[in-house]
Amino acid sequence: MKQYCNLALFSAILAMAGGVFYREFTKFQGFTGRTQLAFVHTHYFLLGMVFFLLLLLLEKMFSFTQKRTKYVLCTYQIGLHIACIAMVVRGIT
Repeated sequence: MKQYCNLALFSAILAMAGGVFYREFTKFQGFTGRTQLAFVHTHYFLLGMVFFLLLLLLEKMFSFTQKRTKYVLCTYQIGLHIACIAMVVRGIT
């Protein structure tokens, strides 16, 4: 359960960093339109922090964690990070 809590905290930190980067980068560049950088913040908050907090509650209620669960969550984390990195690259360009 501590792992879910740590992953939720890590995702929240990345979400805040993504939001600050979006705001400061667009302000520095003088850009006023929409960019993919705006979605990094929400993706990390919803798909990262909220998802792992829900898993934390479900784990406490049902104790579903098995050996295979770690592989599924690792794949989920890798996919989330790849998607957010792609949004950052697309948003900067």
